[in-house]
Amino acid sequence: MMKIFFSVLFTLSSYFSFAQVHWITINEALEAQKKVPKKIFIAFTDDHCDPCQKMEKFAFDNPVIAKMIADKFYAVKFFADSKEKVNFRGRDFEYKDNATMHSFAKYMNISTVPTIVFLDEHAAPITSLMGALSAKDVEPYFSMISTQDYKNITSRQQWDDYQRKFKSKIKD
Repeated sequence: MMKIFFSVLFTLSSYFSFAQVHWITINEALEAQKKVPKKIFIAFTDDHCDPCQKMEKFAFDNPVIAKMIADKFYAVKFFADSKEKVNFRGRDFEYKDNATMHSFAKYMNISTVPTIVFLDEHAAPITSLMGALSAKDVEPYFSMISTQDYKNITSRQQWDDYQRKFKSKIKD
């Protein structure tokens, strides 16, 4: 009986010890960035988007990805139909009645969810990724952007070389 108890306890403790993504609003991230400069990662999503929910569970909640996000990024989950008012780079954005997407999502060129957008420490866009991606798919991007390697990649060939040399920390 004691063996089962410790086995369950160990399993639960290892489950809860993984880094978890701490989601904040875009306005909170922009304010936090003024005090402690970090990159911002925005996951554009929707309540009724199954691929978005799967991506959150299997990509962002992966321990390797979640730790990278926690250490190097402000994580923003932005709902495409959010009623949140956003002030971004001196412009105000809000949801317009009968719109399919929030005006901030449109400004960021979001045409579908899920889409990830990475911003630098000054809230300037770095890149975006469209579609449902796995932890292994997003890992090279989070790594490249968190280490500033993206600044040295200026061609498709350099990106292909980076991906070929990239060593994943995610176990299959």
